[in-house]
Amino acid sequence: MPQELPTTPGFELVDWAVILGVLVLTTWIGHRAAGRPSSAREFFLGGRRLPWYAVAASLIATEISAVTFIGLPASVAMEGGDLTYLQVVLFGALITRGIIALVLVPVYFEREIYSPYDYVGQRLGASARVVTTVVFSVGGVLAQGARVYVTALVIEVLLRSQLESVHAAIGMPPLGTAVTLVGVVAVVWTWMGGIATVVWTDAVLFVLFLVGIGVLGVVLNGQIEGGLLQAFHDGAEAGKTRVIDTRFAWEKPHRLGVVLGLASWGMVGDYGCNQLMVQRLLCCPSVAQARLAVLMSSLGAIVIAAIAFLGIGLWSWSATHAFTPELQALVTQQQDRLLPAFLLQAVPTGWKGLVLAGVFAAAISSLDSILAALSQTTMSLFGLDPQGGPAAIRMSRILVVVFAVVLCAVAVGMRPLHEDHPSILTLALRIGALTSGILLGAFVLALSRLRLRGDGFPWAVAMALVWVLAIAQLESLPPLHFGIVGAAITIGFVWNTTRRGASRFHVAQWILLALMSFGAWALRRNLSVQLPWPWYAPIGAVLTVTLSWWLDGARTQAKGGVSNGSDASIASSD
Repeated sequence: MPQELPTTPGFELVDWAVILGVLVLTTWIGHRAAGRPSSAREFFLGGRRLPWYAVAASLIATEISAVTFIGLPASVAMEGGDLTYLQVVLFGALITRGIIALVLVPVYFEREIYSPYDYVGQRLGASARVVTTVVFSVGGVLAQGARVYVTALVIEVLLRSQLESVHAAIGMPPLGTAVTLVGVVAVVWTWMGGIATVVWTDAVLFVLFLVGIGVLGVVLNGQIEGGLLQAFHDGAEAGKTRVIDTRFAWEKPHRLGVVLGLASWGMVGDYGCNQLMVQRLLCCPSVAQARLAVLMSSLGAIVIAAIAFLGIGLWSWSATHAFTPELQALVTQQQDRLLPAFLLQAVPTGWKGLVLAGVFAAAISSLDSILAALSQTTMSLFGLDPQGGPAAIRMSRILVVVFAVVLCAVAVGMRPLHEDHPSILTLALRIGALTSGILLGAFVLALSRLRLRGDGFPWAVAMALVWVLAIAQLESLPPLHFGIVGAAITIGFVWNTTRRGASRFHVAQWILLALMSFGAWALRRNLSVQLPWPWYAPIGAVLTVTLSWWLDGARTQAKGGVSNGSDASIASSD
């Protein structure tokens, strides 16, 4: 018979003191280690002198966001949940890091660049740099918005009485207040010293959420009869400890075949073509240190495994304990509130504040990272001056605030999407996969020996994104929208190619885009089975590469048609 624990008080003065002390200490360490930047190069690259171990810790801290910290245990604990998600980490992520270390890292160090999209622009032209920067920005804002939203869910549960008081006083909803708290701290840390402060504070925060995991493990061990060993034994009998699942099913995202064949594509895009991660590698002083940072960040798999094991402990604890009626109502409404509810009810005072600081750490390490990345790519897009001095730093800080407001607004708007998904982990993985394949496709083109002008790339990216969104079957996007957007892309390409005359090959290009526009509408309208997120990146990458090649002006010229681009823009691997 489930036993209801006595109601514990919410956050007490000791908890608040712990959180404040941790934040102040982390701020001081980050500021002391980073120093004060004197130029844009210092602000965005850390002077290229950050040690590999700090960069590796920062990579792990950024990867293990609040989505992992909160969503993964809830996913394991729910009915039918198990540890098969770890296949993504153990296999897909390891393969990905090897590819990045061997192939991409040397390319990034060929010359001093501020983002991977600078490299794409050098190879495919200025328009390609603009497009990839925009794709990264949109994808980054959506993905990190989901991560901030998860942290807000935790704060909503733990500080519900305080947030309700704020709501009564100034009218701001609890979710908005919680999101603002995270955003303000992230902005302050990013402001202080740019990417160097972000990396060093991430390193400290990484240690902090390790402590949080340890505290939760100790509490669970003490409150489960027989401890965590008994919980794992019971979980094994219930099928919850299964890690490897070799049964192939294309619609199941965590089967081994899908992970090896599909998910690793998207991870190359996420880790190797995403400024959120690449910016840290560019802070290393050499190729060797950047490679070491990438490879050593594989140790994050151990941390993610520990977080997943907490889910088995929560499952076992829930079988013999009951939440208070108020907390049970919150958990019933959203399963992702399981760990925050356990934290509020079962974790002792003082330790409760330390674990929440760990949750803050997971969220802020992702948010300050994306703010630095978005600020840098925007500055680079509009002509970054590496020696810009105080004026460039001032502009970068303004951009940090602007993007923080945008991200917080997106986080608040995530609730309707969350309600359409079984878990926040599933939602975050789907959102993150929407653009990773397109960025990967851009790098395949940039690294290839194809002689392309790059003038077909923007149209290819637009159509590839329409198709990926159609395949994702997002309920908030009606089928008609896909037809309208696809038709607009086709009309725009037709107008662009007819300004200087058109050839028969142009007509073939127009027909292809028209058919793909119709196909996107038909997919969104009729696709009966929803493809899981590992499919998005391979489809996006293949469409980006294929369409860019087919729509390129160099092919039009090779066919004897009228050229619609400048010969000077043809990219070459020479």
